[in-house]
Amino acid sequence: MQHKSKNISALFFQRAAEQPDVLAIRDGAETRTYGAFAAEVKATAAYFTELGIQKNDRVLVFVPMGLDLYRVVMALFQIGATAVFLDEWVGLDRLRLCCKLADCKAFIAPWKFRWIGFFIPEIRKIHIKPRLRVDLSKQTEALADCGEDDTALITFTTGSTGTPKAARRTHAFLGHQFRVLAAKMASKPGTVVMTTLPIVLLINFGTGASSVVARFSPKKAQRLKADIILKEMAANQVHTLIASPYFVQKLAESATDHPVPSLQKVFTGGGPVFPPEAALFQHAFPSAAIQVVYGSTEAEPIAGVSVEQLLDKSDLVKRGGLCVGVPDAQIQLEIIEIIKAIVTGRELETIRLPQGSIGEIIVAGDHVLKSYYKNDVAFARNKIIDHQEVIWHRTGDAGFVGADGLLYLCGRCDQMIFRNGCWISPFIWESVFAQSGLVARGTILEWKGQLVAVIQAKPGTAKVSEENLMAVMPEPVDRIIWLEKLPLDPRHHTKIDYEGLKKQMEVLK
Repeated sequence: MQHKSKNISALFFQRAAEQPDVLAIRDGAETRTYGAFAAEVKATAAYFTELGIQKNDRVLVFVPMGLDLYRVVMALFQIGATAVFLDEWVGLDRLRLCCKLADCKAFIAPWKFRWIGFFIPEIRKIHIKPRLRVDLSKQTEALADCGEDDTALITFTTGSTGTPKAARRTHAFLGHQFRVLAAKMASKPGTVVMTTLPIVLLINFGTGASSVVARFSPKKAQRLKADIILKEMAANQVHTLIASPYFVQKLAESATDHPVPSLQKVFTGGGPVFPPEAALFQHAFPSAAIQVVYGSTEAEPIAGVSVEQLLDKSDLVKRGGLCVGVPDAQIQLEIIEIIKAIVTGRELETIRLPQGSIGEIIVAGDHVLKSYYKNDVAFARNKIIDHQEVIWHRTGDAGFVGADGLLYLCGRCDQMIFRNGCWISPFIWESVFAQSGLVARGTILEWKGQLVAVIQAKPGTAKVSEENLMAVMPEPVDRIIWLEKLPLDPRHHTKIDYEGLKKQMEVLK
């Protein structure tokens, strides 16, 4: 088969031709070799073409992570259509909003979601609704000639601070991201990788690695069965684990009783890893090289740090920053003043900060997202075009570059508190409370003119005294408030959802 472009689809088919009998993906009891999976992808692409789905058509994909999801996405890539991807944790309101934003030609989902779609106006008006099962006897060898600026994938930001942004990932962007992440992961044909991160599994198809889909639903994160997953990892001789800190922590808590001798690498990202978690990971997986990756929907990766280096820099957390490591070699990084307003390229020259100063982290590079789908407002708020026409992405994260050249994270800019001429970081207070061992988690807010510590007690334990809490705090607070549970982000269950927390606080007296 002749490939007209080296996009993810072309790389996958190349791997399938080179290693047809190598395991491509395992999803529970179901497995597919590269050869068998490529045949299913071609059959699915033929079916989509028969239905009238063409190059550049947007197709809403609401399928749980697994064999069906990747067969569908790879088939859409093959015909040059755009996969509009929704996480399975999304609620009805978000589903309707994303439908409205993406304006899709087709909707692909399991039958129960297709049935529910009859009652959702935004989905009901989508006329093409392909079934998941297809006739494998009909296949197409054609591979769309996609240009670098053609859109391959549209994903949505978490949207915890407002309307979710539709991140437009072009074939060129995915190619650049593939090269950076593939180099970092260093996977190769035959490497067995378990991941909970959808984009990473796409990268595996390009490297020829074998993917094991974890039995984990972000929508039902509390039901995670760590012992079952660890046994599955051992049975499949998993070499590399790539998952959120929440997922890795749950496995680490059970790893002593269920070791995975084959595990050699762990990559975790999507939320902060504080020193106590880093120490737990190191103890649980002593034979594995463990790295924490810092990034976002729009720029992944930005930086990375080993757990050894993170622990070595743990004393700096109380002084204002969590070490996230060396900025990636393929990325440009600057620190600018924390400004809520839109920043122009002309202003950029005057608000850059020197080394050691806390400000907003901005990044630029080939694997940094250049645009959003039909959202000029989001572009203006989150991008800066400098005098050389370089597009910088405003991460919305506060941090600084230390004298050691490492990047330190201080939390979200819109959560930072400015008092007495200094920045106070709720994110750092999260770390302080975590390291204290006194509570499950805690943070700090400026609420009704007061500096307030918000605390969640450890399960099954009594509240510790305010005197003991005050002793570990970086500075005194006006009030301590106990909540039964602090809300966490829906995607990774790692970061405190501050918008949700503020809503909880509104009902308090």
